[in-house]
Amino acid sequence: MLQEAEKIYIIHGIQENIRSDGRANLDYRRIELETDVIANCNGSCLLKIADTKLLAGVKAELTTPQASSPDKGWIEVSIESTPHANLEFEGRGGDDFSSEVSNILTQVCNNEKLVNLKSLCVIPGQQAWVLYVDIMVLGYGGNFIDAASMATKAALFDTKIQSVSVKCDGENEPEIVVSDDPYDVFSLDVVQLPLLITLYRVGSEFIIDATGEEEACSICKLVLAISPKETVMVKQIGGSGSLHIESIKDGIDVGQEIGKSLQNQLFESLEREKTIPKKKKCLF
Repeated sequence: MLQEAEKIYIIHGIQENIRSDGRANLDYRRIELETDVIANCNGSCLLKIADTKLLAGVKAELTTPQASSPDKGWIEVSIESTPHANLEFEGRGGDDFSSEVSNILTQVCNNEKLVNLKSLCVIPGQQAWVLYVDIMVLGYGGNFIDAASMATKAALFDTKIQSVSVKCDGENEPEIVVSDDPYDVFSLDVVQLPLLITLYRVGSEFIIDATGEEEACSICKLVLAISPKETVMVKQIGGSGSLHIESIKDGIDVGQEIGKSLQNQLFESLEREKTIPKKKKCLF
């Protein structure tokens, strides 16, 4: 719990574009990223921003397509926290917050204009791949939404799905054969998958990548879903305050520029990470 004097110190610094850790208002902290870290997952990612540490794993399963989308697969995101991270995370809303962020990420991941969900369909109306993204919160140090978004995209980028063939003799039901060749795989194209950018309103200024202490000084936050080409969602969540329409427009302009830059840096980092020997981290 921050003392009032500490809040005043943080808020005054932000109004002068000087944060307590030396960053400017629109600077991220160092982001540490490593993919392919869980052996029994189709894809995985370990992501760290200061004390916020997330482990994301992806499991691919064949199932019956949803009735509303018989020719598509889909993606589901869920979030849990470890006992070690639980106290700090519970202080930010815990299960309710996890559920809200999971729903936003699931909605963003299933935007068929940006993600080719049809590539996950094996037999229309009968069999399709569903990708379960499970995020474990190992540590909490602020800016969870952005971190969860980056971890989700990185883990899906790393995901390899076994190729399947369909045998049909015209008389019996089609038979699905999953390849047992570990190199006979395909990946979902997630280049256009949006990242979530959270703008925290502190005093009269927006900041990004807030620490836990800065979050305690924020009156509200504006979450933008930014693809490499466009803004696909704007949502105000949490906090006791509200934003004027002009402030929202200013926030969108700032968020778009930051989001596109982060998209480029993340993609370059993921491509570079492929060439780095395992057990070494990729920084950007």
